[in-house]
Amino acid sequence: MRADCDIRLGEPRDSAIRLRLDFHVDLKVYGARMTTSYTIGELARASGVTTATLRYYDELDLLKPTSRTPSGYRTYRADDVGRLEFVGRAKRLGCTLGEITGLLQAYDGGECGPLQEQLSALVADKVERAQRQLLEVTMLLADLQRAAAGLSRHRAVGACDELCGCVTQPVAIGADCSSGGGERIVERSVEMPSSTAVAVRIGGGRGSESQPIACTLPPAEMPQRLSNFQTLFAHASRRVAIDRGVRLELSDVDPVEVVALLQAEQRCCAFWEFALTIDVRGVAVEVRGPDGTEDLIAGLFGVGTEPVASAR
Repeated sequence: MRADCDIRLGEPRDSAIRLRLDFHVDLKVYGARMTTSYTIGELARASGVTTATLRYYDELDLLKPTSRTPSGYRTYRADDVGRLEFVGRAKRLGCTLGEITGLLQAYDGGECGPLQEQLSALVADKVERAQRQLLEVTMLLADLQRAAAGLSRHRAVGACDELCGCVTQPVAIGADCSSGGGERIVERSVEMPSSTAVAVRIGGGRGSESQPIACTLPPAEMPQRLSNFQTLFAHASRRVAIDRGVRLELSDVDPVEVVALLQAEQRCCAFWEFALTIDVRGVAVEVRGPDGTEDLIAGLFGVGTEPVASAR
């Protein structure tokens, strides 16, 4: 048994091309396949995530298969590709698997707002950690470079001495100013190598200009915050005017602790722009504010005694 079907293509009718499709009755005709599910291998190819990782995510409940075939194979939804893309982005931003699990609850809600809020808070925390880690690594690099320079300067004959750099930071040999002449040992000033000068900037990113000039620090915490800044200001050997602010040059401070204090202040006063700089001039904090905060800067951080080119 056969079923004939005429199809006319084109106009006018008298010039139409006639095609004859000759179908057998038992012929099965399918439309284009619409993919609504993936096997684990198909999802791996579509997402770039290995099948081993997908099985691991299944164990952690990060991505569960929608079902299993009678033979036990995992099957997934097509939109799980997007879910995996989000997981990959969160991992690249340094989120732990535990943090990603929490983020996925917001992701599954289908609303951008709650997800963006939660992710923004995590990223802000990681920015602060990365700033402190960058400072610590840079300071370690400077110490290693000073040590390398000291170790290459002198080799003791016999036991180590104060010049070899094995046991302590080496000192320098200078001319003796006494009447007897000769040489004497003088303490070497420690400088940050210019190649490892660093500036940790806190605040001042996109949108900082529109931040309201307001402080959200709870009143009960203000006395301690002011005390922390007063302790910091006690180490200021010089205040220098810079563009929109002041530069405080510091001595005998722990730069990591200073950065932590500046980060805490910027969280409650987002309009501030801070930078901790370490270079051949030493350690300094630069404070900047938007237009209209000149008196506030002067009252809180002091007035610069002389202008200097901005370090920005």
